[in-house]
Amino acid sequence: MSRIVRSILHFIAAFMLGMGIVACSSVVKAPQVEVTEVRLAGIDREAVQLTVLLKVTNPNSVDITLSDLRAQLFIAGQGLANAESISDKTNLMARATATVPLRVFVAFKTLPEAIKQSLIAAGDGAVPYQIRGSATAANGLLHIPFEKSGAIARRR
Repeated sequence: MSRIVRSILHFIAAFMLGMGIVACSSVVKAPQVEVTEVRLAGIDREAVQLTVLLKVTNPNSVDITLSDLRAQLFIAGQGLANAESISDKTNLMARATATVPLRVFVAFKTLPEAIKQSLIAAGDGAVPYQIRGSATAANGLLHIPFEKSGAIARRR
């Protein structure tokens, strides 16, 4: 068999394999991601460290692996910090739920404007917050966005 014929056959095989992977990824349902808790993890000279806990449910009958978990934290409309997964990959068992922690560093230099906006918002009775993020699954073929918004009510 000539080199050209072999190259064409390899190309066709790779193309067919790629099409099979894409077809399989359309059958995989996106996991449901919910923000369940935000905890204070520590304070140092430069930042406040938070841990954001995500409840991730896999609705599929097969195990999947999440990677590239990232999020942004907003307080009173101000971008406060970026978050990233503590581990590189998270394996989700079929039809199961797992808790996935994200690490967040809030730099003190970002706090003055956020505090100002928070005080303005608190005058209305509550400080709004938002966490927006995404993860990938199925070797990067499935993009999973998530978002949680709410308000921290002022104590009376």
